[in-house]
Amino acid sequence: IILFNMHFFSKNFFLIMLYLLFFSYFGAILYLLYIDDSIKKWVDIPLHFFGGFTAAFFAIVYFKKALDKLGQQRLFKFLFIVSFAVLAGVLWEFYEWTHDTFIALPRQLLITQPSINDTMLDLAMDLSGGFFIALFYIKQKNG
Repeated sequence: IILFNMHFFSKNFFLIMLYLLFFSYFGAILYLLYIDDSIKKWVDIPLHFFGGFTAAFFAIVYFKKALDKLGQQRLFKFLFIVSFAVLAGVLWEFYEWTHDTFIALPRQLLITQPSINDTMLDLAMDLSGGFFIALFYIKQKNG
């Protein structure tokens, strides 16, 4: 009940959502990577979308004062939020590459990046998640 009375970008709502997203996101990743490889293809895409969504949401809450100081510069706000989500996605892809190169391949474990197509689709989903929340933020702020 309290959740519905909170402003969408308030700190309390953000913390609740961050905890829920964190546990569901990393729980799904652990299941995906270590238990059942057959679901990787259809779970990987939504996970990257929600990763971009979460990173953009974090950027809005963490940089709220800086975004508010920009006033009516909607395009800059939009680009900043989307760029933050894409940066998070790129850093995650570097993590996956490092995991595959130094941990998974030498030990013959499941790799997380089977091809460049998978990497590009992952980055596109990060971009889409960031785009969605940035668009929602801009629409909410400007009516």
